[in-house]
Order: sequence, then structure tokens, then C-alpha cells
Amino acid sequence: MQDGDPLDASREGVARRLGKAEISRENLRRLVDHWESLQTPGGLPSRQDVLPENLRFILPQVMLVDVHRRPVGPPVPAEYSFRFRLVGTRIEETGHPRLQGHWAHELSPLPYRRLVLQAYSEAVREAAPNFYRLALDHAKQKLRYERVTLPLADDGKTVDTLLVGTDWDAVNDEFFRTYPAIGG
Repeated sequence: MQDGDPLDASREGVARRLGKAEISRENLRRLVDHWESLQTPGGLPSRQDVLPENLRFILPQVMLVDVHRRPVGPPVPAEYSFRFRLVGTRIEETGHPRLQGHWAHELSPLPYRRLVLQAYSEAVREAAPNFYRLALDHAKQKLRYERVTLPLADDGKTVDTLLVGTDWDAVNDEFFRTYPAIGG
């Protein structure tokens, strides 16, 4: 990636990609196990396969994110756009009010947005899940959390939705008060 690329993780933020066994949060491991149980040989689960009643253990901490494809080239630097379709109640209450219906490229601050777009784009490009532990220090505020990004495809191949689970540390509360994900 070139310097200034919107998918380049910021120097302020560290996103360490994890193997499944490295996910420290039990509820996120259970979400990954559930997603894996929905896969068919050679195919990804679809959004219709994801039933809220099967996610009660983590429902307040998950999001469904729609994937929109677009041509790449000036002035559009990215191949994908991501729109938040559904946002769990704990995510909204903790610092992401009014996120539903908004776009990932609207997230703030910029280093946080870059880390989110990086993981989402990877999941679509690779048609495979990814797991990250994030540490972001921005203007004396700290953000620490784990995120699993799980691709869904109505046709079993082309990723059209992401199932995203998050679990974060209490240190994040001040970060989200200072930087609500979507302003005003």
C-alpha cells in the first residue's frame, strides 16, 4: 500500500491479525464456531443462515454490514463501501449511537476508520474471516478491542454482507465519549 492509502493502518493504531486460537474473548470464539457451523463445503454462509435466536450470547455486540462494490479509480480510492445495516445494542450504547444506516468511511477518528476499513476489505477480498486485536492511541485516548469479521454470501461465493462481532476493554469508554463513531 502507498502512504496515504485509506486502507493503510495508521501509525497511531496497531491491528494485530490473530489466528482463531488466539482470540481471547470466549463470546467471539463462539461466534466464529457458529459461523463455521453454517458453512457448506466450498461455500460461505448467507445472511439468511444467521438467525438472531442462535446469537443470543453475543447479539448486543454484533453488526451486519452491507458490502457495496464500486469501480476503482479517481476520485474513488477503494473498491468497496460498507454500510451498517444492523448494530447491536451494546455497541450503540457504548459509543456508536446512530451508527445504523451510516457508512464505514464516515467513522471517526481517521485512524480508527482505517483499521475498520482494512479488516472489512480483507474479509471481502479473501472471502474469508479475519480476527484482530486492536490497540489505538489517539490524542491521549485509548481504544482496545478484539473484532471478528465473518463474510456472508447469498450465492455462497461473492461476499455481500459481513457479520462483525466485537468485544472491548473498559478503557474504551472515554475514547468513545471523546470520539463518537459518527458525529452529531
